Amino acid sequence: AARYLTGAPDRLDQALTAVSDTGRRAITDLRHLLDLLDPGHGTGPGGEDRTPPVGRLLTLVEQTRRAGQPVEFTEEGTPPDSTGGADLVAYRVVQEALTNALKYDHGSPTSVLVRHGEREITVEVGTDGSGSRDASPGGGGRGLEGLRERVGVLGGDFSAGRLTGGGFLVRARIPAGVPA
Repeated sequence: AARYLTGAPDRLDQALTAVSDTGRRAITDLRHLLDLLDPGHGTGPGGEDRTPPVGRLLTLVEQTRRAGQPVEFTEEGTPPDSTGGADLVAYRVVQEALTNALKYDHGSPTSVLVRHGEREITVEVGTDGSGSRDASPGGGGRGLEGLRERVGVLGGDFSAGRLTGGGFLVRARIPAGVPA
């Protein structure tokens, strides 16, 4: 956000909103993970659920659009009643891929495809490479490696890499119904 203060003050509000939204989503995700590990921890004295549901994919896409990234979103199929931890992992794949698109290919048309099958969720997020490469300094974080581990724990497949003609593609196949 500080970079936008001098370089693009008109986008400062968008950047701060994106940071705030990401923080809220991270807290929600942590609460969800705690619920998976200890189902009773998030309930109040009357048994009511105090943990908000994990954010919907469309909300995540809209937040990314507001931050200046053009995103085309397609969701196919109907999520099964019980996906184990697959829905949360799919959400995290989309979240990390969109964050990386904003950081490393800002302004590049980005596509998000989520397919819900009977036994798996497939996620594909890609950019075409036409955006600004100087939108953010290099990362060095463990985002993609962490996703590989999350998907692998559920017995799925994960790949991420540059495309020959430019851009970047993240793919994940996540078995549904597997406990997280």
